[in-house]
Amino acid sequence: MTKNIIAVDNGLSNDTLKIEYVFGNVCNYKCWYCFPGSNEGTHRWPDIELIKRNLGHLIKQYIRYGKKKIQLNIIGGEPTMWPKLGDFAEYFFKEFGCLVSMSTNGSRTLRWWEENAKYFGYIDLSVHHDEAKLNHLIDVADCVYDQNVYLAAKVLMDFKNWDHCITAIETLKTSKRKWYIAAKDIHINGQWFYTPEQKEFLSKPVKRYPEINHFLKNYKIDNTRYSVTFEDGVSQKVPSCYFALNNLNHFKGWECTAGVDWLHISREGDILCTMMQPLYQEEKIYNIYQTDFTEVFNPTIAPVICTKDDCFCNAEITLKKRKIISIVQQT
Repeated sequence: MTKNIIAVDNGLSNDTLKIEYVFGNVCNYKCWYCFPGSNEGTHRWPDIELIKRNLGHLIKQYIRYGKKKIQLNIIGGEPTMWPKLGDFAEYFFKEFGCLVSMSTNGSRTLRWWEENAKYFGYIDLSVHHDEAKLNHLIDVADCVYDQNVYLAAKVLMDFKNWDHCITAIETLKTSKRKWYIAAKDIHINGQWFYTPEQKEFLSKPVKRYPEINHFLKNYKIDNTRYSVTFEDGVSQKVPSCYFALNNLNHFKGWECTAGVDWLHISREGDILCTMMQPLYQEEKIYNIYQTDFTEVFNPTIAPVICTKDDCFCNAEITLKKRKIISIVQQT
C-alpha cells in the first residue's frame, strides 16, 4: 500500500528558473496518444522580434528576483519545423546565457542538426515507434552527441504496441556512442493503462546510462533528483513516473512553486500552469504576445495554491510542493 505524501522535492537549486514554451502545434507526426491540441496545425509560428523583446523582458524580471540560471525548454508541435528556431536559440543563449533545450522527434535532416545543434544545451529526443525512422534517429543522436550537446532519447511507451516500443529501445542501443536512453510513460485523458508488468518496467525508466563524461555534463546542466516526504516524516528518492503510476498526482490545496521555479507558456502565449491555472496568486493571465507586455508584466513572484483536482504534466507534478495542513485548535 502506497503511503500518503506531504511534500515533493526535485532538488532544483533556488537560483534556477525553468520555462516551458510551446511553439505552436504544427507537427509532421500524428501519434494517436499525443496530448490534445498538439499537432492540429492551428497555431503557427510566433513573431521572432516580438518574442525576443517580450520573453527577454520576462527573463530580466526573474533575474532581478534572483534567478541566475535560466533553462528555456521548447516543445510543440515539432519545434524544428520553425525556420527561426536557430535564430531564437542563438539569441537567448548569447543574450541571457540561457540553457536552451528542446523536445523534438528528430525528424529533420542530418544537415539541419549539423548546423543548429550547437545552439542547444540539451536535446530531449522523443521516439515514437509508429513514426520514427530509427536508423535516422541514431544518426541524429550521434551527431548531437559529437557536438558535445547532452541528448536523452526517450521512447514513448505505447501500451497498445508495447513490443514495438521495446524493439525501438533495443535498436537505439546499437549506437556505439553512449547517450542516454529511457522509457517514458504516457497517459490518455489523465489515465494510465499499463499492466502490472509494464508498470514494473517503467518503474526503472533508464534503459541505458550514458558514458560518464556525458553524464557529468548533464549533471551540471540539470541535477534534479526527485524525492517525496511521507506523513511519518520519512523521505525517499523516486523516479519521475512514481507519482502517476501510484495515483499520487493529486495536489489540490497544496502550495506549489509553479511561477517561481517553473512556468509554462502555452501555444496561445498565455503564461500559466498547464492545467490552465493562473500564476502569481492573481486571477488574470499574462500573455507573452501582448504588444504592451513589457509595460504590464511586473508581477509579485510567489507560489501558487493548487486549485485543480489532478495534475497531468510531469514537470508540474515533480515541482517542489508541500501539503498545507490546517491545525484546528480545540478549546
